[in-house]
Amino acid sequence: MKLFPVEMAIFESPGEIYQRRALRKGQTYDEKSVLVEYLEKASQIRDEYYPVIHLREIGRVHSSSVQGGLLNLITPSDVELPDGRRVEGNGICWLADSNYQAEQDSRHTLVPLDDALARRFSVNLTLTYLDPEQELAVVQELRQGKVTEQQLQVIKLGHKIRYERAQGRLQSVSPPTIASYLVFIDMMRNLASLSPKQVAQSTLVGNACNDDLKHVDSLLNSVFGLAPEEGQDAEIGENLF
Repeated sequence: MKLFPVEMAIFESPGEIYQRRALRKGQTYDEKSVLVEYLEKASQIRDEYYPVIHLREIGRVHSSSVQGGLLNLITPSDVELPDGRRVEGNGICWLADSNYQAEQDSRHTLVPLDDALARRFSVNLTLTYLDPEQELAVVQELRQGKVTEQQLQVIKLGHKIRYERAQGRLQSVSPPTIASYLVFIDMMRNLASLSPKQVAQSTLVGNACNDDLKHVDSLLNSVFGLAPEEGQDAEIGENLF
């Protein structure tokens, strides 16, 4: 298999899917897009590889015209380019992920695709967040080590953050990711003088607004087994482990 990843956020109009004006040696010319370049390469190597063009984060392409422009490329028939050349589209796999987080929603949602474009994909998969045990397995695989207390704590914190956001709280806190878990774990290892709560305050919940700070402090006390300070709210969602 040969993979050709294309960032879809760079296209602002359907014409840019094919080409855009560029400058070279003081003169402008029509520069073919990376999508067309990959389409040509994929067509040329079909006898040796199984070519896959990956349209990354297609959900961030809000323009329906840009999505509509892809219909002329994602086809088993010949693709006619602006300069008149034709590229055979048969035997090329198109892969797209439409994962996108709405501004006012705590969960990642699938942005509706153009109906005609959606029908071009033969298989559609919908994925949700992993459960704590699955996330722990991923972290272990990436770190290739035994389970540590820090791994358990940060994953528990991540799921509690998602729970709180789903209840309408902690909207200023970014949803946790595997990458943010790894940052927490690495910082705990490299800065042994800091407590887990201090590390979490600098990583997973470091961007909390003033209104969320009190609730964040209670959440951290709950996860890391610390006694809440007087007057703090001790009710922090459900027990996820």
